[in-house]
Amino acid sequence: EEGVVVEFAKTAKGTSWPHGGKKPLEIRLDQSVDTSCFVELKAAEGPQLEVTCTVEVEADFLRSDNREYFVNETLSNRCGNVYGLLTDMNERFDNPAYQEQAHKCTSKRELMEHVRTVHFVVLPRWGIEGTDKGTLYMTGFIGSAQRLPHVQAEVERSMELSCVKLMAHLPAVSESQKQKAGPEPMEVVCKAMPQEDGTESTDSITLEVTVQTPIWELRDKLASSLKWDEETARAVRFLFQNGSSFAGLRDAETVRKVLYVRNAPPLKAAAPVEVTFKEMAPEDGQAALTFPMTLMSDDTVSDLREMLGDTLGWDPATRRRVKFLIRVGKEAFGALKDHEQVQARKVVFVHGASLAPTAAASAALAASLAGKVEDEALREQEREEAQLEDEPGEEPGEDAEDINVEVVLDPSLDFKYPLTLKKGSSMLAVKKILADADPTGRTRIDSFWLKEPGAGQPALPDSKRLCGPCSL
Repeated sequence: EEGVVVEFAKTAKGTSWPHGGKKPLEIRLDQSVDTSCFVELKAAEGPQLEVTCTVEVEADFLRSDNREYFVNETLSNRCGNVYGLLTDMNERFDNPAYQEQAHKCTSKRELMEHVRTVHFVVLPRWGIEGTDKGTLYMTGFIGSAQRLPHVQAEVERSMELSCVKLMAHLPAVSESQKQKAGPEPMEVVCKAMPQEDGTESTDSITLEVTVQTPIWELRDKLASSLKWDEETARAVRFLFQNGSSFAGLRDAETVRKVLYVRNAPPLKAAAPVEVTFKEMAPEDGQAALTFPMTLMSDDTVSDLREMLGDTLGWDPATRRRVKFLIRVGKEAFGALKDHEQVQARKVVFVHGASLAPTAAASAALAASLAGKVEDEALREQEREEAQLEDEPGEEPGEDAEDINVEVVLDPSLDFKYPLTLKKGSSMLAVKKILADADPTGRTRIDSFWLKEPGAGQPALPDSKRLCGPCSL
């Protein structure tokens, strides 16, 4: 504005507050303001809404003629109207009748309904609709000027006079309210946010609420069910899916049938996940290898680095060098950080290490398998004989002949395991031996599928029996 100078140091910074974010965003002189800091706010005057960004800067705005501090008319009007709105509400909160009724409230819900009676009367006088939605606009409007000391003082006075500070000591719903016929019940599914590659998370929990339950009450319910402390519960953000994007919900808004939570600990116990590791950049002329492995959904990237390294025989330098990536979109890849969990990821790409086991690792795995095969084959024979007693068809008896079976686990490495079984044993018996022989203890029976040699052969059912020596 003409006649105004701005004085600031070269190290001056600005501070803004992203929509729905806990921490302020610092902005340097050579930076632009992030789009997350722009929100729809009530205009300085009038009921219309405008996309606005509030930035607190380390600078002095001075009149050039007398060096007095200067505030332009638009900002001055906004600050004045915010202060006026607060003083208008505080006069009504300070009314003895309001105070008497507020101290009779026995639950958070009852007290909030009482506070709303003042909001719904005062807000229309300042161009804001007197509804629950209007209270959200009120919060943003006040926040745009709250950094000023006299406005902040009035905000604190409002918290005191409205008795909102008492809510921390009140239950969500009073006993008398619980006994009354409540609104229609409904189930809410709370889910962890999708992963970076768009994969839907399997981490979820279902809660019984009502169609009128506000977000703050759902937060209390989750915290109670999952034993969250107060700090953890406050950090959790609730969102709903709106097309291909996600929108945040304020504490006063009501729940949806499906909600996504951000900044939350795991919502349910860990479960096994079948993950296929793929080489991302094999050496020239080499086919990209894959390696299946059963992990737990709460295993971190740091955990799988050690487990895969132990299984394949990676040296310390390889373990430090290797990177794990996931596909993000159709053509891009994103690196996983060591603290990130496996969750429901099915495919993880490996860069900087081969998935071919070292000679020592192959020998150790083969020795471990060989040591278990003979005893397991005898135990399996006994189980199969008992299972076949009441089943039609050829049954392996005590005098049944032994047959040799060769299982090819990795054709590219010519990695084979010889087994000795009784004639008439099933495919299920072969799978059990292979699963039990895994030194990591993480392989399950359904980790394998077996087929006869040759391209295009279908997988054999578990009930298929061995009639003679063969290769699988």
